[in-house]
Amino acid sequence: MKSVFTTDQKIEAFLVKSYLESHGIMAKVSGKQVFNVRQSALPQKVYVLEDSDFHRANELVKELNEDKEKIQLHLSDYWKCSQCSETHEIQFSSCWNCGTSRPN
Repeated sequence: MKSVFTTDQKIEAFLVKSYLESHGIMAKVSGKQVFNVRQSALPQKVYVLEDSDFHRANELVKELNEDKEKIQLHLSDYWKCSQCSETHEIQFSSCWNCGTSRPN
């Protein structure tokens, strides 16, 4: 298992995982529920499960990074909590982590 992507945004890690899986590469996100002492999320890493997929996964992540619009398009369905920076799907009206209301 090798790491191909690291981010501070949980949702971005899962979008990359889904993108890789849509191209036939099995992936895993680590750190998805780990918090440090200040209650901020630790870096999220995306790993490919098969080492033989590592180079192809790196190419796909590179393509995705070169075209940030692909990620931004998906992120438009999400909002970020102004209090704790947790990312939520747009249908949620308050933060599950700290209870802050979604901005209008």
